[in-house]
This record gives sequence, structure tokens and C-alpha cells, in this order.
Amino acid sequence: MNSSGIGPVKPGWGRILTFALDGKTALKAPPFGHKDPPQPAITAKQDSTVVRAGAVLFQGHCFICHGLNAVAGPLPDLRCSSRQVLDSFASIVLGGTKASDGMPSFSKILSADDVRAIRAYVIARSQETAKPTQISQRP
Repeated sequence: MNSSGIGPVKPGWGRILTFALDGKTALKAPPFGHKDPPQPAITAKQDSTVVRAGAVLFQGHCFICHGLNAVAGPLPDLRCSSRQVLDSFASIVLGGTKASDGMPSFSKILSADDVRAIRAYVIARSQETAKPTQISQRP
């Protein structure tokens, strides 16, 4: 249990380094680097007031693992979330359904409304960072 009381968090970017005397092999760069997210799973416009609230909540609770402005490093880039993940967002964040993968439940910290706002923010970030031709022109 960590100091926030939300259980273990496994960010997954640990490396084991071994060294050899007079070794000549260069260490490969870590797998960072960002690509534009694919077409957003949800293209419907999000309520701007809810998105702003979600941005504040995201930067306060999620960015440490999922990156500033939802641009992740070694952990899942939430802008690339599938429709299935977005549909399960509350059960993942509040219910802890991905706890075995290192995503703890935030049910003691966030409300259902908070999670809806964070979800709207993630969707909006996905739409903002997608190339304009990727977003369908549906109403």
C-alpha cells in the first residue's frame, strides 16, 4: 500500500542492467517516443465545461502515470484508448478491474462524476491530437 492508500502501483518501466568489464555493447534507448493517436474511438464532441473539470482532475490524479496532458510515456497512452476501454472507464478507475495490471482503484479518491469528467477529457485530448483527416465528419 502506498502513502495515498490506493494500493500498489506498478508503472512497468523498470529495467535490470548488467555490466561487463571492458564491455562494448551500447545500451538501447528506452521505448519512449510518441506517435499521433489513431482515429479517436469516440468522435462526438464533449461538453467543454466537463472537459475542463476533467483536465484539472487528470492533472491532479492521473498525469503521474499517464503523462502530462494525457501524453503518456511508458504506460498506456489514454488518447489511444479503444471504445471498449472507454466504455469500461468507470469500472477500471473506480472498480479496479485492471488492478492486476498495475492500475489501482481510485474509488476512495474520485467520484463517479469525477471519472466521467476525466473520461470526457481523455476523449477530447484524443480528438485534439488526431490528424484532422482522421476525425470523421459525423454530426
